[in-house]
Amino acid sequence: MFHSNNSDENEQSLLTSTTSPTVLDDNETSTLRSLPIDANMTIINDDKEGSLATRSVDAMPAGNLTLFNANNSNDDTVYRSLSIPMQPQPTLFAAPQHNSTTLLGGKSGPTMKPYEMANTKFSRLQQKVPDTNNFKTNAMEVENDFTFESFSDNSKVSAAPDSLGAPVKPSFINYCGDHFDYNGTVEYFLEQMDQVSIECCCDLSYNKQTYEFEVLAYPTDQRILYAIQIYSEPKRNCHVIEFRRLDGPGFIYRNHIMSVWTALNKRNIGPGVSSNARPMMPTLNMESLDKDDDYKVKAATLSPMLKMVASKLLDVSRTGLQMLISATKATATQDALKETKAMTTVIDVALASENAEIDRCTGAVLREGVIMHHDEIKQRIIDLVIEKLTKTLSKDISLQKEIVEVQRNYIAVLFNLCQINNGAYHDMLREKGALIVVGKIIASTECKRLENNAKNVATLLKPF
Repeated sequence: MFHSNNSDENEQSLLTSTTSPTVLDDNETSTLRSLPIDANMTIINDDKEGSLATRSVDAMPAGNLTLFNANNSNDDTVYRSLSIPMQPQPTLFAAPQHNSTTLLGGKSGPTMKPYEMANTKFSRLQQKVPDTNNFKTNAMEVENDFTFESFSDNSKVSAAPDSLGAPVKPSFINYCGDHFDYNGTVEYFLEQMDQVSIECCCDLSYNKQTYEFEVLAYPTDQRILYAIQIYSEPKRNCHVIEFRRLDGPGFIYRNHIMSVWTALNKRNIGPGVSSNARPMMPTLNMESLDKDDDYKVKAATLSPMLKMVASKLLDVSRTGLQMLISATKATATQDALKETKAMTTVIDVALASENAEIDRCTGAVLREGVIMHHDEIKQRIIDLVIEKLTKTLSKDISLQKEIVEVQRNYIAVLFNLCQINNGAYHDMLREKGALIVVGKIIASTECKRLENNAKNVATLLKPF
């Protein structure tokens, strides 16, 4: 009911009065305007003659008046809006309700008591914030029957040294396909890997914290990168040596680790390669054409390749150089290489390059082609080799391992130049300072293969 003195009179007048469908008298208009904005309306409707029924309209906008026709006649429309009760004001917090429903065993259900901060001006508008520092669920307290470790504790998931020293791989992660058990010490394995890296021609980078090698190799001048991880295996009381390919062609990776496993087996590490294993995958290149002495590659065959080499797009240029490395090794392509002046194109690309991968590939092409095509490039090849080797000395090799392969390729170019015509280039190389550059590489490098190759060049260039 409305809190006004004339509310009963207004209601009664509306119940008994009739008017036209579109006109309200002054009393009805004033009554409607006095309605609260948020009031709900109860509508009394004559569904049938002589009967009364009430309909609750919860969503009707306040102040609207709905017309109801008592006898389906357009001439007898009656206003039936009345009996408008007050809507109770909402409260910020509901009163506590106690659940009388019983759970299993006849116990009373959970109840909630309202929380109210004391001695604060706005206590009813504040809520209690749970202390999350000491929060723990029952699920965390249950002992895991499957030996799963908590993901929230990184020290339990990985790299937590056990009694054997190396990290333990989580039980829910399987080892990679290439792995074997090792019963020796980590120190012995590290010593033997240094020897294996020289025998199998690869560069090693070892992380003492994670017990992991990163292996970079270039078999057939194709770049491959893989990891060798040392794990402890508490159940078998041994180590597990795991191999993971990170980058490079899969077949070339497989061939290389087969040679690594064989070399380790010679040192009483690992099972080696079983006799029934598939043999190494053959490499497809132009060297196979050498079996046919009558076949010669035409210059038109190499022209698209040289266009790729000279491309300004690094990936395109690198792909062309990779193909040209294979072509330079084949005897059947030598006439086509001379006709197209392929070595000149390669030197032009190398002089303009600031990319280690392009430098590696150009060095590999020149390494294979300098003996057959030295007359074409002569002075330019010496200047290029000295320039590239000097630049590599100023770079941080620890941040870019590929630089070591660049040095090896250009040292090999120097060595081949020294072999031409019984030392025809020795004096020219000494004048250009080749011996000084080679000496700096010997003093600074940590790669045994590079050191040995550089010493061979230094021996040939010594004047006495």
